This record gives sequence, C-alpha cells and structure tokens, in this order.
Amino acid sequence: MTSREQPHVELKAIRMAELRAEEAAFERHPLTRLCRAIGTIVRWLRRPFIATLAVGLIAGCIMPMPEDPVDPDRPIKRAAVVAGLTAVDPRAYGGWHGDCPGCDVDAELFALLCRERGLTVAELHNSQATIDGTIAAARAAWRGLQSGDLFVLYVSGHGGQIPDGDGDEIDRLDETLCLWDGELSDDVLRTLWEEMPAGVRVLFVTDTCNSGTNYRYRPRSIRPTIPRSYSGSLIHYGGCADGYSSFGSEQGGVWTTALLDTWTPTQTYRSWFQSAALLMPSNQTPYYAEYGHVAEAFRSTCVFQ
Repeated sequence: MTSREQPHVELKAIRMAELRAEEAAFERHPLTRLCRAIGTIVRWLRRPFIATLAVGLIAGCIMPMPEDPVDPDRPIKRAAVVAGLTAVDPRAYGGWHGDCPGCDVDAELFALLCRERGLTVAELHNSQATIDGTIAAARAAWRGLQSGDLFVLYVSGHGGQIPDGDGDEIDRLDETLCLWDGELSDDVLRTLWEEMPAGVRVLFVTDTCNSGTNYRYRPRSIRPTIPRSYSGSLIHYGGCADGYSSFGSEQGGVWTTALLDTWTPTQTYRSWFQSAALLMPSNQTPYYAEYGHVAEAFRSTCVFQ
C-alpha cells in the first residue's frame, strides 16, 4: 500500500511553464543585475592580495595572509543526481512491487529545475536507480568538485526502516531509501558523504517515508557527533520525520509539489524550506536538518548557487 495518496491538481506542463516564466522574469529584473554586480565586487575584495593589503593597513605594516581555500574567481561547479522510483524490483523485496505513483513526475520536475539553474544532472528512474547505480552516479557527479562547490541528491520513492545492525541508532532502526534492487541505509549514506572532496556543500532532498534522519546514522549520545572524516556541509529537506509517511498521487508528491510551488530564484536554503513547509497538510510535517559544518553563509545563499 502506498502512502502517496494526497491529490494535487497541478499539471506537469503548467508547472514547467511557470518555472520557465519565473526564470525569465528573474533574469530581467534590475535587482538581479544589482546582486550580480555586488557579488563581483565581493569576490574581488576577497582576493588574497586585497585582504592582505587591508590587514596591513590596519596593522601598520604589510603582513602575509593565508589564502582562502575557495578561489573567489573560480566558477562554482554544481552537479545533481535525481532519482524517482514508481516501483521496485519484487525479487529484492519478497514479492512487493512497491507501487509509488507520481515519483517519476517529481524527479522529472526537480531535474528540470536543476538544469534550468545550470546544474549538470544525472536522472535515474526505476531500474536505473539501483543501489550500485545510484552510488556510482553520485561519485561520478562529485568527481572534480572542490571546496565551495555544490552537490545535490534528490530521491522520490518509498523510504523504510530496518533493524539497526551496528548499534548506532537511538531507536534501534536504520532509515533507508527503497531503491530498485534493495534498501540504501543511512549508514551507507554516511560513508558516502565522507568520500566527498573536503568542503563540498550538499543539498539532500528526500520525498519518502521515514525521511527525518535518512541522511546519516543517529548516534546514541545526547549530543550528535560529526565524524572526523566528514569535512563538508549538508542541508537536508526530508518529507517527514522518521516513523511517519510522505503522501502523494500520480501528479507528484505533496512535499515535492510544495517545494516546486514555492520556488523562486531568490529563495535561500533556509527560506525555501520554510516557505514549502507552510503549504503542507496537517498530516505531514517536513523535516529540516543540517550535518557537518554548515555555516550561515550556506543557509542564506540562494538555492543552487
């Protein structure tokens, strides 16, 4: 039985047209040109020579300063992996087909949004979204990324819970993404994040059940610890908390629909989640989380930038 049952009347073609119209209006707006000009000035001021000069003037002498690990003149690289599963392989789930209507619409629309924002996108559907295939796509996407670059992972489908095999969960359950040929656990995802190049920013969006902490393990300690080997920063938008359901229909998931309906090019990572959460029905509460070293600059940056 699928939990994606909430109706939504928006048609795919209408949403695509709206996204394109908003994008065109944004590009023409005077504030867009002003923001870009300010960004250019800020990047120029962050150059090592300018920073050294400023500090030297204040101190009364010219002193060498360490260079910023993020080159302000280097264009930010952005890549995404988008997966949508309307079903799973019954051979991997004891005969269960995992029908989940609308996940293909979710993935297509989210991938479209990413492409229109300039991201390189790998899109996976059903049998393409195996465990190995998804992991390989993610590794290929972040290959060549550097500190300050952006990786986006989006999954629409079923989410599950399995017994915690290594004793690292408070609730003794690992949260999972139900991919085509099996469940991808939060333990495996944690190891994947640790493989990423240092300093890469991650936006992880899951429109699945049990998506509160499916981005990492939940340690038993009262204060969650960050693995020493994870040096990135991750923001997670989950469709619901662990133990709860995400709903949808053939028109798409309620959570993804809320995100798409509230999208504007000026939304920050914090404001986009907050705006979408206001559209959610009372029976589904989305979940925001951060993992790693998330700075305010990341939260307040326009999404996909």
